[in-house]
Amino acid sequence: MKKKILAVAMATTLCFGLSGCGGRSVANTDSDSQKLSDEDVTITVWESEEVKEFIEKAGEAFTKEHPNITVEYVNVELGDSTSQIALDGPAGTGPDLFAAPHDKVGVLAEAGHVKASELDSSVSGKVQQTCIDGLTYNGTMYGYPVSVETYALFYNKDIISEEEVPKTWADMIDYCKNYDTKKSDYALVFPVGAGYYDVTFSTYNGNRPFGADGLSTDTTYLTTEDSLKGMEQFTALKTNLNSASADLSSSTVKSLFTNGQAAMYISGLWDTQAFADAGLNVGATTLPSLLDETTPSTSFNGTRAMFVSAYSKHQAEANLFANFLLTDDMQQLRYEVTGTLPATDLEVDGDYVAAFKEQLKYSYPMFKNIDAEAYWASYNAAVSNIWDGADAKSEFEAMEEAVIK
Repeated sequence: MKKKILAVAMATTLCFGLSGCGGRSVANTDSDSQKLSDEDVTITVWESEEVKEFIEKAGEAFTKEHPNITVEYVNVELGDSTSQIALDGPAGTGPDLFAAPHDKVGVLAEAGHVKASELDSSVSGKVQQTCIDGLTYNGTMYGYPVSVETYALFYNKDIISEEEVPKTWADMIDYCKNYDTKKSDYALVFPVGAGYYDVTFSTYNGNRPFGADGLSTDTTYLTTEDSLKGMEQFTALKTNLNSASADLSSSTVKSLFTNGQAAMYISGLWDTQAFADAGLNVGATTLPSLLDETTPSTSFNGTRAMFVSAYSKHQAEANLFANFLLTDDMQQLRYEVTGTLPATDLEVDGDYVAAFKEQLKYSYPMFKNIDAEAYWASYNAAVSNIWDGADAKSEFEAMEEAVIK
């Protein structure tokens, strides 16, 4: 899952969360009231290479407003920051602020690596509620959301018209079954061995695998009757995409679509630059509906956040910069640099924005309990086996036995 914004957003949710979100604990303080140093300070920020340009430009803008504070970018990839903070933080060589996906909030909070959010009142009321939900753990919000993502259905307009794109999974199954391979090799491709995408099939009738808050530890909600009904539509897609799950990795299916070998592709905005580079004429729409439902099927969403390190000696300055990243100007800049959607209610323009904002309405935060890494490993193995012919109920029961403590 590749994840690629200065939003007043966080305050939006934060402020709202204090008064109307079930007692979530978030410190909502004006940055000016924090104990900022009058001396020259350098704050270190860990982020992925793909976000380097944004952090550096945001840092320059921030220093113009606060001349004594310099922002230093250090390349630590999103997938490495959680393990690295555990080593470098206590050693005194860690960052003041670092990026991580919201599914890491449980382990970060439980280990004491991060501070609770301190949103400035000037950014109140802007953050998307789903971002607040994603970063709330045991009643407390950690991190400052800078972008939000989900996935939707892309289609190659030179192969399939907008009118032809199936609106239900039942129609998609029929379309795949009768697909004319003279148009392209495949009707639809997606990483079938990735639970991040496959969860959509288990959300029938309001079912929410791992709980709507992403914190379920007593059941996965994958063995329910509704989940298993939806999974039947998952495996029915093999009529055209009849390859082993191991041969349908994220990189492989992306290449199939960008090379014009597939009519449709489920993915996120992080792939749109590849479409442009390939010269594809691409459209986007929401996911098809499950079974007898009439709304798009539900997807996981992910919030990318900046966390203030509990080991930082410059927490006030780090909080100030994190809030700065939530301003409208910075959220707009992040969108322009990375292409990912703002975590706030900022309106942005783009070819695929409308489809993804609509899909976000039918999404919920991916799980974030402290055992999230084990959950992902077991979940991906289960759906891979199911695609390859194993019984869905048996696989999900085995998964529950492995991850439920």
